[in-house]
Formats: sequence, C-alpha cells, structure tokens
Amino acid sequence: MEIDEFEVTRIHGMNAFRSLQLAYKVWKEYDVCKKRSNDETWEERYQSADTTGTRLQLLETELFSHLSAVIVLYQASMEAILSNAVSENQSISEVVRGKSFKKAWVATLKAINESDEEFIEYERDFYTGMRIPLTHLHPNTDEKLRKVRLINFERVYNGVRFGWWAHVRILRGMGLSSGDIDSNWSYICRGVNLPPDLFPESHPNIRLASEKND
Repeated sequence: MEIDEFEVTRIHGMNAFRSLQLAYKVWKEYDVCKKRSNDETWEERYQSADTTGTRLQLLETELFSHLSAVIVLYQASMEAILSNAVSENQSISEVVRGKSFKKAWVATLKAINESDEEFIEYERDFYTGMRIPLTHLHPNTDEKLRKVRLINFERVYNGVRFGWWAHVRILRGMGLSSGDIDSNWSYICRGVNLPPDLFPESHPNIRLASEKND
C-alpha cells in the first residue's frame, strides 16, 4: 500500500470522525444515565449498589477517551491539510513560510480570498483551548488540567465542524471544491452516521444574526 500526503491527511481525518461518532454514541447514553442518576433516591441507589453511578463513571472515562482521540487526530489532520496546500500551491507556499500554525492558516485563507472566520473559532477553542492543554501538560500543569477537565462533547463537535468548514474553504479557494460548507459538512457526517445539525446555535450565520438582534 502506497501512502502519500493526501492519504495521511485522509486517514487522520477519517479516524477523527470515527472517534467523534463513537463519542456521540457514548454521549447520548451518558445523558440518559445522568438523568436517571439524578432522579434516583438514596434508597434506590442503596438497593442497586449504585449501579447507575458506576455506569456513569465508566461512560465518563469512555467519552473522554474518544474525545481525546478526536482532538489529537483532527489537529493532525488540520496540520496535514495545510501542508498539502503548501505542496500544491506556490503562492500559498510563499505566504506561509516561517509562520506558526495559526498565522499560516490565516495567511493561506487570505491568499485564496476565503474567510478565516471558521478557522479563528477552531484555533481559539479547539486548538488553544483543548488540544494544547491535552498534549502539553507542562509547564503550568494545574491550569492546563483545569482546561482539560472542561473538555466536553459539544466543544469537540463544534471544533471539528469549524475546522472542517475551514478545510472546505481551502479546497474551494484552490479550485478543488465548488460546494458550500454546510452541504459538505452534512455529506461527511452522513458517511460516519453522525448528525450534522447538532448545536445549531453555534453556526456562524445563526450566531451573527443573534448578535445583531441583541
């Protein structure tokens, strides 16, 4: 089997989406289990040896495991996406030379006349807020652990969605895709049995409209 740059990017991305789908299944069960636990009386917990509480703890661990995999794999995909763009487009190669991850992505999107709005959201919460604390616990371990404990399914799902939209913008700007970002997101979600419309309030268009009305 031959592995090229595109295949590495594709594998990272698809493994991240598969992990996100697994996280979604656990997240749904966790939500049901959490409500059941909240409704149980002390007597019910005693009679069942707190079976629900034990299951809840196991689900928390499983969910965090899947979400951690998504964070690491999807960031690897985002780095590979940029690397591919640099390899394929000379003008992009020139504007990103010597730049950090964030500055390189922003420069790339600007060079191909695409908005960086979705990428900025991705970088702020997914990359800076979750990936860096998760993979670089030192220094400032206590502060980074605090951020790691705040990782949840909604943030990871939204982060992947913002990252995917930014990815589509690169493809579109390079003439490799002509579809809109929402349709492309729905297509990739259907491929892994993941709902494409969770947390609609986080959609840029809806959020911006809400801010204008406030």
